[in-house]
Amino acid sequence: MVNIDASGRYTIPALPTGSRIRLTAFSPDLQQTCAVYTVFEGVDTVQDIKLVRSGTHDVTCEGPTLSGVVFRIVEGAMRPLKGQRVGFYSASRGAWDVYATTNADGRFEFAGLSRGAGSLLAGDCSDAMDSKPIEIRGNTNVVDFDLTAFVQSCPWMFLPQ
Repeated sequence: MVNIDASGRYTIPALPTGSRIRLTAFSPDLQQTCAVYTVFEGVDTVQDIKLVRSGTHDVTCEGPTLSGVVFRIVEGAMRPLKGQRVGFYSASRGAWDVYATTNADGRFEFAGLSRGAGSLLAGDCSDAMDSKPIEIRGNTNVVDFDLTAFVQSCPWMFLPQ
C-alpha cells in the first residue's frame, strides 16, 4: 500500500525490473471500474488510475468487460439489488482489480480486465461478501449474481426493496 500526495501522485519504490503489478486506488465516494495493470521496465513508469462516481463506469476504458445484475429472488421473481458492493479479483486475494456498487437497476460493469480465472464478489453483510469463481474468456463477459441465499444468511442487512 502506498499513499498519494496532495496532487494525487503516488510512487512505488524498489520494484524489480519485469514486475507485473495490479494498481487499485480507494476513495470513500468513488470507485474503480477500469482495471489497471502495468509492467515495470526498470525506468520511471507513469500509470494513471481513474476513479468514477458510484453507480457509473469509465466509458473510456478498453479491454475485456465483465457486467451483470446483482439480484435476489422474492416470491418467485428476480429483484435487482441497488447499492450492493461488487468486486473482482484476478488472482488470489490481496486487492481488488476493480470494485463498484450496483446502480438503481442492480447493474455493475467493469472493463480492462485480464483474461483468466478470478473471483466475483457481491453483497455486504457486515463487510462479508458472497463469492463465485468465474473465468474472463473473451471481450464481453456477463455474469449475473444471485444473492438470495446470502440475503437469507444476513436478513438484517437487506431491507425490503
